[in-house]
Amino acid sequence: MAIELSSQEVPVDKKVEQKEGFEPILEKKLESEAETLKETKKLNAGSPVGVVQDEILHDEELIEIKGILSEDILGLFKQMSSLRQQVFRRRGEDIAIKIKLTMQKTRVKASDIFELIKNWLKMIPRLSLYFLEQEAKIKTDKILGLKKDGQAIEK
Repeated sequence: MAIELSSQEVPVDKKVEQKEGFEPILEKKLESEAETLKETKKLNAGSPVGVVQDEILHDEELIEIKGILSEDILGLFKQMSSLRQQVFRRRGEDIAIKIKLTMQKTRVKASDIFELIKNWLKMIPRLSLYFLEQEAKIKTDKILGLKKDGQAIEK
């Protein structure tokens, strides 16, 4: 028993997309970022810069930061489309590198780390603002726990 749509009827999902206009734009942006990611991997494959980048990605401190960032979001990650997962993972790696560089400074600003994490978590669809901020604060506090002796932390 199949339901046929008349030529003028549009499925509810399409109506919402057309009304809000965000999903088609977001999907196009995600596709373009995925293409850029593929091109970057092709360019870095045989270059010495790619080797240096691989060494940076396997740093112990960076692995700890990635572990903290990935805590408690596995279920949300699995609900994303594969394209969105690729972009989310790549941005997460970029955020981890930025946080690592921030943590190497003498004076660490907690607000900078918080903003990086919060903006990254905003990529997760249909996430409440309260949960997003709470999760960003928890992750920021855990990352700040990795700080070295003698580093000052600004709130």
